[in-house]
Amino acid sequence: MFIRVKRRDGRRYAYLVASEWRPDVGSPRQKVIKYLGPADAVEADDVPLAARGQPAVEKWLLTYGTLTSPESSAALAATTETLKQVLLRGDRAASARVAITAIDEFGTWSFMERIAKPLLYEIGEEWHAGRLTVADEHIVTHGISDIVRQVTAAADTKKTRAQRVRVLLANPEGEQHSLGLALLECRLLDAGHEVIAIMGGLPRRDLVRRAREFGPDIIILSTTIDAHNDAALAAASDLRQAVPGARVVLGGQGWASPPADLRLPKGVALAKNATSAFAERLAAEVVKTRSAPSM
Repeated sequence: MFIRVKRRDGRRYAYLVASEWRPDVGSPRQKVIKYLGPADAVEADDVPLAARGQPAVEKWLLTYGTLTSPESSAALAATTETLKQVLLRGDRAASARVAITAIDEFGTWSFMERIAKPLLYEIGEEWHAGRLTVADEHIVTHGISDIVRQVTAAADTKKTRAQRVRVLLANPEGEQHSLGLALLECRLLDAGHEVIAIMGGLPRRDLVRRAREFGPDIIILSTTIDAHNDAALAAASDLRQAVPGARVVLGGQGWASPPADLRLPKGVALAKNATSAFAERLAAEVVKTRSAPSM
């Protein structure tokens, strides 16, 4: 087995392929085993366990996917530390240079998922531990937000309407941490989808009204602390009724350890790890369902 990449609309998509011998024609035939998703977002867990040990598959993941070699991990860690230091100094020009270099070297997805997001978690943990001040945390968060906005503004939509989905990203009322949604917004825009991001915890009634107006195919509600999960559940229930055709998903760090007796509203899903790759796979499922013939 090996991984093949196909390019469509300027994007690269990965497929797990097996080569099977065809005795009737006396030659091998390649068969697609599984669609893995956007090539630069394929994770080891996306590949069936039986295929992960295949030399060609492992080599591809090390070279192009998210499975990193020790050398790549060291380079990512060094870049993350450099970015952290220039952000803490409040040097936005240097921060932009480090980010641009990292995006050129590792790609937009890797910068967002392997550098920006882990750095935000690290800064938050150091703040809670008292090693950084609240001012430090705000400086870094705003610095990364500026970088994300620049990348988002540069996103180029090449998909046709049939290939695009509408995604609503929002925080429930009371939740003020929205940078995780900004990372998702950047990735989805870069993939050519339509996105409206409502950050900072809009009141539920207003959020529902905006959702009706936008008519999304997917709604993702994000919380960073579990104190806001009840508000997310209430909003999800209202949104599901207001936009019955939309897929409603709860995600974010606030759901890292959900209660065992959690009861989700009907038609609402929970994604403990609502990463950019997850959002793109969900969008691909919507497009596939949309194009399937009706019974």
